[in-house]
Amino acid sequence: MTAGHGTATGAFNLPYSVIRNLTSPDEKANGVQTWFANVSARDILSIGTEDNLRSYIAEHALSKRNPVHKQIQNTIENLADRFINRNSGITITCTSCEVDDSKKVAHLNNASIINGAQTQGELKRYLTGDDGEDADFMVRVEIIMEPSHDQIVEIAIARNTATSVKSVSQAGARGYLTELKTSGPARMGC
Repeated sequence: MTAGHGTATGAFNLPYSVIRNLTSPDEKANGVQTWFANVSARDILSIGTEDNLRSYIAEHALSKRNPVHKQIQNTIENLADRFINRNSGITITCTSCEVDDSKKVAHLNNASIINGAQTQGELKRYLTGDDGEDADFMVRVEIIMEPSHDQIVEIAIARNTATSVKSVSQAGARGYLTELKTSGPARMGC
């Protein structure tokens, strides 16, 4: 599972429990279609990452696992039924997609994960290990059918450019700073 800058090749059948086409008019005008689907975590393990900017960072050295990897692992191990909500999901691009709702499978050509390689790597670590051999839970995927490989590259770049959320922002969202905020400057000696 290495990231490359070539084109993902071949056909991939992705079973799903639910899929919805959410293609916008702008996408349609550009020949692009987008679906969101709920799929078994196991069913995304063999999708390549050829068009991703990076592969699973800890693939060759577990010492490269960082706090993000450990948070994904914690959710998998302790809150698998909440994984679909706690994880931002997986983005898959393909050059064509045919949805067969009678069989609940999406037929993708040239499929590649362009965002979510770290999630896929942590899922693979767990589901192929002894603890996860019987685990079964859902992952949300976004499928972007874009016929132009040049545009897939641009989508991958855009989807992997982010501003990190600082720990203080996370603490504020959890309400840890509420008392500090309500105490005001007088209590802080200002």
